[in-house]
Amino acid sequence: MKITLIFGILIVVMAVPIHICTDHLQAVEDSILSAETHISDTEDIEKETLDDIDSAFGDIRNSICKADFVRTAHIIEVLKEKLLRIRQIKSKWVKVLQNTVNALPPHLQHKILFKNKIENRMRMNPDFISIADIPSIPVYEGMPKYAPVITKIADGMMEEIEDIKTDEQLISLQERYEKVQFKSKESHLKTQKVLEGIDAIMVSIRLGRIGTESASTNYNKLFNLLKKTTEEEKKYVSEINSLRKQIFDRKRSILQSILDKGRVIQKDMVQNRIKFLKKMSSKYSNNKLKETTQRLNSLISGIQKQWKQLQEQKTRSK
Repeated sequence: MKITLIFGILIVVMAVPIHICTDHLQAVEDSILSAETHISDTEDIEKETLDDIDSAFGDIRNSICKADFVRTAHIIEVLKEKLLRIRQIKSKWVKVLQNTVNALPPHLQHKILFKNKIENRMRMNPDFISIADIPSIPVYEGMPKYAPVITKIADGMMEEIEDIKTDEQLISLQERYEKVQFKSKESHLKTQKVLEGIDAIMVSIRLGRIGTESASTNYNKLFNLLKKTTEEEKKYVSEINSLRKQIFDRKRSILQSILDKGRVIQKDMVQNRIKFLKKMSSKYSNNKLKETTQRLNSLISGIQKQWKQLQEQKTRSK
């Protein structure tokens, strides 16, 4: 009787920490799922906003008067501000999810991530928030910002366009531009494949199939390859920007030559176009290169951070 009683007490005592541990794990999982729900909700709003922006760009291209153009341009600016706020909220919840997952032992990390199909969330970089994927409001031939859109080429502008279309130097620059763009896309695909390899290694570590020490050789190889492909991407973007600048400058030179020879009727329109090309030659190129550099540096930093966290977790679990 005493033995049975002691055995029963032991079962109860042993069950208590298991029950507490299970409750704690369930609470953590609930917290992760709550963060994932918030992320999914913001992504739905993000998609709707992007669709609205795309629709607004369609409207602005079909504007037939100044009022329509200005009104739609204002809508686009408002939607861009909304998109930035949405992405800031999404970033906050991604950070919550990642911090919660990283606080767990590696084997539980993979179990929860795999069970809820949210492993891709760990690859997100919550510190990188941007709306640079949204193009600037279009400026048409000879049109300053928020000017009326002229859908039909006015008399005298045909010579300008024909001169640009048939210029051999410009044609050569555009051909080089297309080739470098193709190489840039190839380099981007290489980066994505390397990221998939690094992700596979990290998943295996979280699952407990391999340790950080045994995986470090392959990780280092892939990480060095990642740095190489991202540097390639930067190089190609720099080349693209240089070619864009040359294209804009050449167009500007042709228009200035036409203007100087008095071959156009609408001089003010051509002058506006020349000013616009000058602006695009400098501002756009610099912004695009800066944006790409920040994005790729942020990617490298995010991978390093994840690897360091995995190493620290493995060290704590020993």
